[in-house]
Amino acid sequence: MHTTTAADTPATELLLTAHDFTSARHVVDVLGGAGALLAAVLAEHPQALGTLFDLPLVIDGAGEPLRAAGVDRRCALIGGDAAEHVPLGADVYLLGRVPQDAEVALRVLRTLRTAMTTPAARLLVLAPTAEVATLTPLLAEAGLHRCELPRRAGELSILVLSSGS
Repeated sequence: MHTTTAADTPATELLLTAHDFTSARHVVDVLGGAGALLAAVLAEHPQALGTLFDLPLVIDGAGEPLRAAGVDRRCALIGGDAAEHVPLGADVYLLGRVPQDAEVALRVLRTLRTAMTTPAARLLVLAPTAEVATLTPLLAEAGLHRCELPRRAGELSILVLSSGS
C-alpha cells in the first residue's frame, strides 16, 4: 500500500514516469536537499544505490525522507560544493534544483559533465519549462546535449542529457 510522502510531488511523479531507472546501479542527487526525490527513486528501484550530495550544512540536517522510505541503508550522504566536485561515475545524476545564478549553474553543470565518466551516464534536470530556454545555452556550454524533453501540463520538464562521450 502506497502512503503519501513529501516525495509525492508532480516533479517526482514526472521523474518516475519519464525516465527508466531499471538499469541504474548508482543514482546521485546533486543539490538534493533533504533527499525526498532520491528517496522516491530508490524506493521504486531496489537494485539502485544512491548518494545525496549537497552543501555540508544541508547534509547535516538531511536524510529523514530516506529513513522514512526505508532506503537509507542504500544511500550515502555527502557534503560538498557541487560547483567544485560531485561523486564520480554514477549511472544517473539528478539535478532537481538549478542554481539561479547563471555562472554558478554553469560551474555545477561543468562539474557534472566531468563526473559523468561513462558514455551511458545521464543527467536528469528537473526545471519549470520556463527555465528551459535559459538552461539550454548553459547546457551546450557545459558540453551536455539534450536527448529528450518530456513535459506535463507546461509545469515541469526533465532534460535527459548524456555526457556527449
